[in-house]
Amino acid sequence: MLHAFVGGPFEWTGFDDPLDHDQIAALTPAPARPPATVLAPDADDEPLFAALATDGRLSYAELSAVAGWSESRAARRVETLRAAGLLYFDLEIANEQLGHPVDALLWLGVAPSAIAHVGEALARPPETAYTAVLTGPANLVVAVICRDTAHLYRFLTETVGSLPVHTLDTSTVLRRVKQAGSLMDGDRLTDPEPPPVRRT
Repeated sequence: MLHAFVGGPFEWTGFDDPLDHDQIAALTPAPARPPATVLAPDADDEPLFAALATDGRLSYAELSAVAGWSESRAARRVETLRAAGLLYFDLEIANEQLGHPVDALLWLGVAPSAIAHVGEALARPPETAYTAVLTGPANLVVAVICRDTAHLYRFLTETVGSLPVHTLDTSTVLRRVKQAGSLMDGDRLTDPEPPPVRRT
């Protein structure tokens, strides 16, 4: 991936009734103060990252047990890593449970001069969960989440079709067994395995 337009730490906004700006502001934590020096993760952070990768809902008390630290040290380290941009939290959802059972990956071939225009245009629609520039014949990938195949068809013919795209390959997701960090059981996310407790 060379550049992401939407996805990763950016949110998917495809819900029928998304939060308004005031609701988002009320739920958004205050920006963490960036560290005074350049920060890099160290070996002591590995249990913390592993535990949060397994279950980002862990409390500071649970993280302290995993890392072998005090609760206050675990809280400070999480906030320091977050402020430095080395840690962010992402929410995984079962799209099917929210009425969006059709997922597809679109592999687009776009002229280099049009990549920014097409990438930005395809990052805006509510169906788009991820848009990024790649290398190779398909130089733009777009992940879309739709209500049904008719919705996907309209997205392909109307939204993508209105842009200067030379080639398009569409791969629909027939069965999802894993998302970014969660396993799927049918149309539901499975409970994460508990992280191992660090023995000191």
